[in-house]
Amino acid sequence: IRVVVLLKIEKDKLAIESISQLFQLIDNNKETMSRLGVLLSSLNDYSRIKSILTELHSDYPNDYYIALYTAKFALKFDDYPQTEKYINQALSVKPNDETSILIKATLYKKMGLSDKELQVYEEGISHIDNTDKGSLIRLEYIKLLLETNQRQKAIEQLKTIVDMNKTNS
Repeated sequence: IRVVVLLKIEKDKLAIESISQLFQLIDNNKETMSRLGVLLSSLNDYSRIKSILTELHSDYPNDYYIALYTAKFALKFDDYPQTEKYINQALSVKPNDETSILIKATLYKKMGLSDKELQVYEEGISHIDNTDKGSLIRLEYIKLLLETNQRQKAIEQLKTIVDMNKTNS
């Protein structure tokens, strides 16, 4: 509650201190960042959001969730260099994370770099096992393959999904 009040009255430094205290007290940064993400979304002021997350990142440079949320907000506000920087940091901590892979591919899509987008999906697919976990990455990859007229590759990926579903049933 304290963080909410501090953000509303634009006391960002005090809010950051409170968030840092939460990180020290709570062992689940995912939950803390998820709640913080909702709060920051209500600000709708990217310069404040960026400042808060950058400060948190400097205190917790190897925290996956801070890097992930920083990348998410940067992408939301079309700050592509920051998105790339922080999503790469998130991927360095969790290289096979589906969310991070999808954010990185979305970044390149928004930048109009379909070759890089394809590369992200291909690398992501090469690191996932053949379970349903990777099917969203595969589906997005298939969609991009079809958009770029690579129908044979798309068919191969569809066959992989069918085979995965047979194995997992």
